[in-house]
This record gives sequence, C-alpha cells and structure tokens, in this order.
Amino acid sequence: NYVVNYLQLDHINPPNDHIKIGIISRRRKRFILNEYELVESVERLGYECILLPLETMTLHEQMYELRSLDILIGIHGSALDNSVFLHPGSVMIQLLPYTVEHRVTFPGSANAAKVVYMEWQLKDRTKAVFHWDLLDQANSEKLKRHTKDEILTMGQSQADSRETLMFWINQDIIVPINEWEILIKSAVIKSNAKKRGL
Repeated sequence: NYVVNYLQLDHINPPNDHIKIGIISRRRKRFILNEYELVESVERLGYECILLPLETMTLHEQMYELRSLDILIGIHGSALDNSVFLHPGSVMIQLLPYTVEHRVTFPGSANAAKVVYMEWQLKDRTKAVFHWDLLDQANSEKLKRHTKDEILTMGQSQADSRETLMFWINQDIIVPINEWEILIKSAVIKSNAKKRGL
C-alpha cells in the first residue's frame, strides 16, 4: 500500500491485548446523534473505542488510527472507502440511514482489501432527522403530490429519483443501544481479534 509505506506506517497494527474500534465522527452532515453514548456502550463491553473526526485530522493521523483498528464504523458516506487502509481481516460496518439502499462502492472496497463488510440499517424513522430542505431543493414533481408521511412510508426505493438522493442519504440518526451492542458483538466475532487470542 503506497500511502501506508510513504507515511512509514506499515508497522502500525491493532493492539495485541485488546480490541480497538473506531467510529467516524462527521463534522458537517450525516451525524450520528448519539455517538458519545455509542462510545460509552462499547467501552462497557470491554473494548477500546475512539471517535475519528477525519475532516479535522491530518493524513498521517488518519492513517495511523485506521491502521490501529480492528473495526471501523461509519454512517453512509465516502469516508467508508478508508476500509482499504485497514488490515485484512478487520471489519468495516456501514450504518445505513432509514430506508437508504444506496450502498455505492463500500462493500466492494472492503472486499478488495480483504476486510469484512457488515451493515446495519435504521428501521425506526423516529430516530432519524430528515432535512426536508434538501427535498425542496430537488424540486421533484413526483414528490410534490405526496405528504411528508407518505414520502417516508414509500422509502427511498419507491420515492427516489436522482434528484432526491441527497435527501435520503443526508439523514442524521440515533442508533438504538440494544441494536448497537448486538452489532458490535457480531463484528468482534467476525474480526481478526480471535487470531490474536482476544
């Protein structure tokens, strides 16, 4: 990996004595509204968990932290393509907002890097913040005939067009703790951590 070698980070690995999980913390849009609660939940499970504000980190800082992770987690967005910098056998989890079916390149990028791809989808729309101004900007004639409730009931696959994609993918979400803990436990089982005796 050219970038890792150039930054002289090829010696950086996940810790030998514990599991390390990173959550991408976005600063401009697509917020995980309870990310601090998620970090605390992971720590209660006995794992190290850090927030990764990639937008404010240097390239060296980003690569260093990514190379030290067992599991990378983030809401749908281009930062998930950073899975290519994880070690083979690591896990990347995509958090999909309510009804979003647009997975883009993330499963393929993870697979190419020999990283385990997992995903979780928000099922409870009361735990999503929708930015209706983005739908207004799309100026979709089809959706002007429907109420907000009807649009959300239809979901992305039925109510979508290229113009409305930004509305669907730019939700802010709350991840329910009970679902989160099940997801984390499953990711740990699928990760390389077992090979390290963890």
